[in-house]
Amino acid sequence: MKKVFLDIETLPASDEAWKQLPAKIRDDLAAKSRKTGTPKQKMDEAHRRTSLMGDLGRILCIGLIVEHDEQGSPMVLGWNEAAGRFREEEPALLRDFWDALRGFETHRDLLIGHNVFDFDLRFIYQRSVVHRVKPSVELSLRRYSSQPVFDTMQEWGKWSRQDHVSLDRIARALGLASSKTEEISGATLYDRYLEGKHRLIREYCVADVVLTRAVYRRMTFAD
Repeated sequence: MKKVFLDIETLPASDEAWKQLPAKIRDDLAAKSRKTGTPKQKMDEAHRRTSLMGDLGRILCIGLIVEHDEQGSPMVLGWNEAAGRFREEEPALLRDFWDALRGFETHRDLLIGHNVFDFDLRFIYQRSVVHRVKPSVELSLRRYSSQPVFDTMQEWGKWSRQDHVSLDRIARALGLASSKTEEISGATLYDRYLEGKHRLIREYCVADVVLTRAVYRRMTFAD
């Protein structure tokens, strides 16, 4: 049985893509912004929130642990070690991801992540369509199921619509070290990216996928 632990880090639309959007779309997104402030601040918040939208945002990297017989080490797709930074070539990143899933047996193997139904896998599929990168395996995203996708958020809340708990909260409940630090979290990742702190983001992505594995093992009483 193969277990694939997954976590993605995303960015907003590029400045060029954002500026090329019709003004009405940008204005509509800004109008829905929860941030109070000037129109410019609301527009900036709207741009940042495109990091949650598969049609507008981008995947910076994908953290994976591919386990066989409980053995596997973290890897970060999209990382260029020689340059010490991310490649930022999303089509190639997506091809690497689907290559890593070749041979995945949906009746036997598991893909495991936190909020992967509503975010990570949805985002990956949408960006794959945008870039015409054909998936190597069709992962069923049917709800109320833990095979072939095990979503730690959904399994923790037993599919409650009112109990969308963060990975950080579950980790704290289980006495596990959070992947967040004072320097970086999901909310500050784009700021760290703008500062050029690629290696810090890579370490954060690794910490997220390692924590996901630890939470899964606790939830399934494997540890």
